[in-house]
Amino acid sequence: MLASAGIAAGVAALIAVVSIMGGLQKGYIDAILEISSFHVRVVLSPDTDPIIASEKIKNVGGIVSVLPFQETTMLAAGPGRKTATMLIRALPDDAAERDPSMMQALNFKTIETSLSDTRIFMGSEAAFQLGIGEGDSLELLNIVSDDQSGILPFSTAMQAGPMFRSGYYEFDSGMAFISSKSFLAASMKGKPWVLGIKLNQKYRDFQAKNQIAAILGSDIVSIQTWREYNRSFFGALRTEKTVMMLLVGVIFLVVGMNIFHSMRRTIASKMQDIAVMKSFGVLGGELNSIFIMEGLEIGIFGALAGFAAGMILSSNINEIIRFFLNLAASLAAVFQSLGLKISQYTYQRLTTSYFYLDKIPVSITSFEIFFIIASAIASSVFAAFLASRKTALARPSEVFRNE
Repeated sequence: MLASAGIAAGVAALIAVVSIMGGLQKGYIDAILEISSFHVRVVLSPDTDPIIASEKIKNVGGIVSVLPFQETTMLAAGPGRKTATMLIRALPDDAAERDPSMMQALNFKTIETSLSDTRIFMGSEAAFQLGIGEGDSLELLNIVSDDQSGILPFSTAMQAGPMFRSGYYEFDSGMAFISSKSFLAASMKGKPWVLGIKLNQKYRDFQAKNQIAAILGSDIVSIQTWREYNRSFFGALRTEKTVMMLLVGVIFLVVGMNIFHSMRRTIASKMQDIAVMKSFGVLGGELNSIFIMEGLEIGIFGALAGFAAGMILSSNINEIIRFFLNLAASLAAVFQSLGLKISQYTYQRLTTSYFYLDKIPVSITSFEIFFIIASAIASSVFAAFLASRKTALARPSEVFRNE
């Protein structure tokens, strides 16, 4: 029972950890593909008209949307002279029609009617850092180059439009959108036009890349798929998940060692019975199978119990965390009412409003569940197999002589 409980704890912990990590990573990946890298990203040559290039490739099989844009990094300054570095992206006025899924990922419902020459749309976290709200004015600073005057400073004031919140902190704190017809977009002269292309199947990216390259030819400076553009980031996510599974999987190693030593003690205590069975002709493999089957039972019962517990924990993780946070906040309020001092830093972390995530996303695949359950059962069976080899040491003649 203790061994099965250990297996169950390991399976439940792994399912909970992997499902939460999978949910967070899926949210990051979806946000990056929808807002930043797209499925295929094409940088056009300076002489290429982005609208014409978009029309040329819109009939390529699998393409859902093509969004031309320019982008550059600028320094934004709010009314209180608070500053933030922002990636400014200039969009065509029909951006909402060209790429509705990006607007949905940004939770942007008003850009199709509000995109204008004087407004800038930034993330909610960037607006908070700058201390501004919708309708406030902010200054944007940049460096521009001119063939006659050389490098010159550039600054302009714009009005803040509605804020967006994608749920991905990097975008919400350092990204903004403007109209490609605005005065600010004119400072991007010389910046290349980029086509952000989305497909109905993201894993057809290399096929679409080859077709687009064949159509646009010399109009392309560079073309990258989402897997090439985000190679280092996605590789880091994959490594993080693998290392976490290995660390939590140490539970199976510990439980397997416990099963091994427990069965060794059992076999040592039943050496007389084993000798009697051998004297009646029971083969060593048949004796081993008794203990291997016991290990299999331990693994199966523990894995099934852990699977049920892990799925319940994962599906209710937000409610569980919210309960404990509310409980901790209530205790903190009680302590304060009793005159016990609690720092503001500690109190903030005991409230749900402090965290950036509204809820913890959960995502786990059937393959991951199968791998976790199979690993749990395999560790039990392997430990039982190693322990059962001690039955080979039982010599009926020696055991009976000693008795």
